[in-house]
Amino acid sequence: MEKPLEVQPTTSAVSGMPSSGDSTTMSRRQVLKYSALLGAGIPALRILQRPASLGMSRTGAAANKVQLRMLQYQTYYQDDNEIWKAYERTQDKVTVTTDFTSYTTYLAALTTRGRTGNLEDLVNMQAGSTFAAANPLLHAYKQADFGSLYNQLSGWSSCLELPNLKTYFGVPFGTVAVVWYFNKAALKKAGVPTTSPPATWAELVKACEGMKAAGITPIANSGSDNNTTWFMWSTLTVQYYPDQLDGPRFALGQLKVTDSGMTNAIGYMEKMYQSGWWTSQSLGYTYSDAVSDFINGKAGIIAGLNVNPIYWGVFDRQMGKDAYLVSRAPLLPDAKTKVPWGVALPNQVVSIAKDTPHYQDAYDALKYLVGPKGQAILLEKVGQFPNRSDVPVLAITGSPGAESIAKILKGKTANAPLGYMSAGAADIGFKDLSEAIVSGKTSSFLRSMEAAQGASLLK
Repeated sequence: MEKPLEVQPTTSAVSGMPSSGDSTTMSRRQVLKYSALLGAGIPALRILQRPASLGMSRTGAAANKVQLRMLQYQTYYQDDNEIWKAYERTQDKVTVTTDFTSYTTYLAALTTRGRTGNLEDLVNMQAGSTFAAANPLLHAYKQADFGSLYNQLSGWSSCLELPNLKTYFGVPFGTVAVVWYFNKAALKKAGVPTTSPPATWAELVKACEGMKAAGITPIANSGSDNNTTWFMWSTLTVQYYPDQLDGPRFALGQLKVTDSGMTNAIGYMEKMYQSGWWTSQSLGYTYSDAVSDFINGKAGIIAGLNVNPIYWGVFDRQMGKDAYLVSRAPLLPDAKTKVPWGVALPNQVVSIAKDTPHYQDAYDALKYLVGPKGQAILLEKVGQFPNRSDVPVLAITGSPGAESIAKILKGKTANAPLGYMSAGAADIGFKDLSEAIVSGKTSSFLRSMEAAQGASLLK
C-alpha cells in the first residue's frame, strides 16, 4: 500500500477558507497523476491538486433542454459545479452534468464507452500522451478550426495528437507552472537583493554562497520523494529544449533522455549538491519536510508549482504575502534561450466525443468553460490558474506571488521534456534522481530512464 502524502487543503482564493470536498491526504500515485509538467503519464507529483471536476451530476433538468454529459476522472477534490451553474444562467437551452470515474480505470472506461456508443459529449483528457489510446474516439481539429480561440489560449502543443503532431485532440484548459520560490529573509541574510530574485547562474551562486555563510541551507530538496528535485530539474531542461514540439519529440524517440541538454541540466544539479547547496541528509526528506524548512527559513529556495501543495497559497498563509519571491529558474550560462523561460502546460484538456449528437452545444459549453468567466470561477474557487491573459489574477487572489506567476506565464514558456516521460521512465526519476546526484551516477541514471522511455515509445 502506498503511503499517503499529507497535503494542505485547497483554499478559496478569496476567503482563504478550505473549499468543501477537500481531502488532506492522497496516495503518492494520486498526487503524481496530476501535474501537467508531469503529465503525459508521469507517476510523480503530477496532480498536486486536480481542480477539476467541471460539474456534478444533477437531476431535474427541464425535459426540453439539451442535456450534455461530461466524463471526468475522480480526484480527491470535487468542484461544486459553479461553472456549469453560471453557464446555464447565460442561456436556457443546455444543461451539463458530469459522470465521474476512478483515475486508475479511466482509460478503460473511456474506451469501453466509446466502443459501445455510450461516451459522454465532453471528455476530460490529460496533456500529452497519457490517454492517447482514446484519441480516435474524439473529435480531431486542425488549428484553423479553432478560429480566434486559438490565439486566446496557451498550451496548444500539449494537445497535439501523437505521432502526427498535426491535429489536436482537444482544447487546453488552465495552467500548471513550475517555478522557484525564494525566502526573502534568507536572501537578506545572504546579503543579496530582496526585491528581485537571482536571474542568472552567477547571481544564484552569490545568493546560495551567502546563505551558506549565514547558516542557511540554500535549496530545500526532497530526496525521499524527489518532487522538488524533479521540479528543479525540469526548469533547467527547458532552457535547452524551448521549442514547443521538443516535448512531444521525447515521446516519439526523436530526442533522448541521454541527449546533451538533459545531461547538462542534471550537471547543474550536481554542481548544486557538490557546492553544498543541499546535502545528502535531504535524501530522507519528503516534499512536506522541504516545504517546512522553506517556510521556517531553514532553507532559502524551493522549486514548486502554482498549485497545491508547494505553492503560493501555502506560503501566503504561513509566511505572509510579502515574505517570498517567485521566479523562473535562473538563466544557465550555456542555455539555448537568451532569457529565462518558464515551464508550463495545461492543467487539463477538454475534448468532444467524435460521435456526439450535440456537437455545437458541446462546443459552445466548452468555449464558456475555457473562456474568461469559466476560468475566473476556477481560479477563485480552487486556485486553478488560467491559460489565458484576460483573467485578473491579482484582483481575484489578492496574492502578489500569484500575480508574479501570472506574469511569468505571459512571457516565454514551454513544457519541459520531463512532461513527456513514460510512466516507467518517470518512476525511475522519482525513485533515484537525488540518489544518482549524490552518488555521482547520473550517467547510468539517465541511461536507465532512456531504456524505460524507449520501451514505451509511441510509434
